[in-house]
Amino acid sequence: MTKIENLREKLHNVMDHGDGCEILATSQELDDLIVLYMKLQLSTRTDFSL
Repeated sequence: MTKIENLREKLHNVMDHGDGCEILATSQELDDLIVLYMKLQLSTRTDFSL
């Protein structure tokens, strides 16, 4: 989760001082990390309902 927070902070900084390509690249990197985190959460979830 720390990596996600770091990328969020980086994105805010890039949005303040970066160009469009840098904003897009950082945003996509953050999106990818969030998806990986969500997949991990789903794969470790135990569902006992039938």
